[in-house]
Amino acid sequence: EGEASARYFRQALRLAARHHAPGLMTANLNNLAVWYTSRATAWHLGVAYRLYRVAEHLARTQGNLVLQGIIANNLGGISRQRNSPEEAVHYYHNSLELSERIGRPLAVAITLYNLAEIRSDYGEYQEARRLLKESLKVSRRLGDRVGKIHVFGEMGRIYCRLGAWPRP
Repeated sequence: EGEASARYFRQALRLAARHHAPGLMTANLNNLAVWYTSRATAWHLGVAYRLYRVAEHLARTQGNLVLQGIIANNLGGISRQRNSPEEAVHYYHNSLELSERIGRPLAVAITLYNLAEIRSDYGEYQEARRLLKESLKVSRRLGDRVGKIHVFGEMGRIYCRLGAWPRP
């Protein structure tokens, strides 16, 4: 099944190029990069990273702020997977700025959560909690139950790392 999805993304990409539909090319490059990211081998992550960078360039050229924000968030995720936390933070900040500027609150909440995970991974628990509280505030305002679940789970992980174990 996985190979079929990649095949369809490639076919959509070829058709978008043939019909001079740059927005659809960019979206399908991003989709194909997501597929490669899901494979999680070093080779696949390298291919995904290159595809995201091309998609990022195209989205910027097109002035498509929504796709720029999505792709920046995806680049943050893949940078994190490739053990480049500084680069991940850079991309997440880009995504956050774009999402706030164009009024995409769900993307803001997700990106705040992603930034919090990185901060938590590197022991910056106070900053991670601050980011999670911001993400939670947005998720509550939107009625995003899944976002709230993620935030509470990450908060639990932070408190466990701090040694705040429940008493028996």
